[in-house]
Amino acid sequence: IEESSFSNCDHLTSVTFSKGSKLVTIEKNTFSYTSLEKIIIPYQITHIKEGAFSCCKQLKSVEFPKNSKLEIIDKDAFSKTLIEEISFPAQVRVIGERAFNECYNLSSIEFPQNSKLRSICKEAFYKTSLSKVMIPSSVTQVGEGCFSYCDCLKTVRFSPDTKLDSIESRMFFSSSIQRITIPSNIKRIGAYAFSVCEKLTAVEFTSNSKLQVIGKHAFSCSAIESISIPSHVHSIEECAFVSCENLNAIKFAQDSELANIEKDAFSYTSIVRIIIPSSVVKIGEYSFACCEELKNVDFAKNSNLTIIEREAFASSSIVKFSVPPKVTQIGEYAFSDRENLKSVDFPTECK
Repeated sequence: IEESSFSNCDHLTSVTFSKGSKLVTIEKNTFSYTSLEKIIIPYQITHIKEGAFSCCKQLKSVEFPKNSKLEIIDKDAFSKTLIEEISFPAQVRVIGERAFNECYNLSSIEFPQNSKLRSICKEAFYKTSLSKVMIPSSVTQVGEGCFSYCDCLKTVRFSPDTKLDSIESRMFFSSSIQRITIPSNIKRIGAYAFSVCEKLTAVEFTSNSKLQVIGKHAFSCSAIESISIPSHVHSIEECAFVSCENLNAIKFAQDSELANIEKDAFSYTSIVRIIIPSSVVKIGEYSFACCEELKNVDFAKNSNLTIIEREAFASSSIVKFSVPPKVTQIGEYAFSDRENLKSVDFPTECK
């Protein structure tokens, strides 16, 4: 069946494949923009190509037989349909970009325990009604924006032996996740990964976390109340926690490897006290700006801090500040716009 063979057949409501069908591929746009209401994919189909069932505005049900050989669901394959739930065959290895994009009624997806899924690509489930997701252990890649704008998504779980090593950009942007446990293998949380998750109050890391980088805006505008930064994190990028208005406590590991706190990392939060790890060499501009509850800033012994950039602590409520001995630069307006600051101490060996 050649690509687009039945595309835009407005009155096509049913398709039946014969039991002896030798068809192994459903080609690009084959049934797009039709009025199909239900489809049973034959067991021998291995590849559903790009847009095969996209924009089928009446399509509510997609079924796969238990012995399905399906391996690839290509990009936009079922996008903008009325599918309500789907159980993926064990042999599926790839779910392509936007495969179920804007399936607003899709509330449930299931993967078998023996799933061979490797990749869930960019925006695969963007703007769906999923309420929970369990990522199979076989998955090595979940693309950026995959579950973004999933307004009903409250629970995300990763298999204990997950092979994922990163949470990509915008993966859960503007979802309704309430709490998340980051798997130990994750080394990077990408930009905007959990941004605007307005119901996200708790983020937990395992004791053996390998996390190294918290990307820009990773948790911005979320409802996080406290966070413990894993020891191997060496960079908190700009605006990582900006405008987390409920965030009142941050804890760093004693053996923290953190080197840089970048621009606006914790600005507009409700932090009351912060102890900067000895490994930190730079506090970026506006890092703790407009933290109106921030009264105490302490530094771990043997601090390596050398740079405090402009307006780093502007509009905070710090009363007393002791400059670490290795600091060589304090930027413009670093402590401006507050009358609370009464004392600044410089050690004799200060550079």
